[in-house]
Amino acid sequence: KMALELNGTTGVSLVQDGVVTAADLAPGAVTGTIVQIVTNSTTTETTKTGSGFANTALAATINKQQSSSKILVLMSAQLQTYRSGGGEARGKSRIVRDGTEVLDFQMTTRSYDGENLHVVSALQALNAVDTTTGTGNRTYTLQIANNDTFGGTDYRLNLDGGSRSSVILLEIS
Repeated sequence: KMALELNGTTGVSLVQDGVVTAADLAPGAVTGTIVQIVTNSTTTETTKTGSGFANTALAATINKQQSSSKILVLMSAQLQTYRSGGGEARGKSRIVRDGTEVLDFQMTTRSYDGENLHVVSALQALNAVDTTTGTGNRTYTLQIANNDTFGGTDYRLNLDGGSRSSVILLEIS
């Protein structure tokens, strides 16, 4: 290994790439590093008309390598509430890790025109940090549910498959 030299005349001598690694440093000296990144996207439409959550095709699996690391979940979802007639249209979304809720989100829209169709579409950012310890595969999935007590509402991801939603998972030590 190359020695590091520091003096007032020549400054710092150059260190070759790859010579100093995290193993050469004191324990805990390297934190906040990205261990791995997993991405996925989908154009598959999911429509939910009844109560209760349903899985969508927006999902990704990461094989967590370090027990104490965190998983940063970044989802960009094209969501739509649809209702014939006026009134509120409500939908709920959540990110789950292997069926366990990590983040809950609600989208409520309102129409003041009782005669026409009510459609609101928006690209929503759903982000969460999962601090659960342990290693191994973890699948993060977007679930959607109709949250309308008035009836007649659909809550959709990727209407007609013409939109794209994506997920990025980052393991951070």
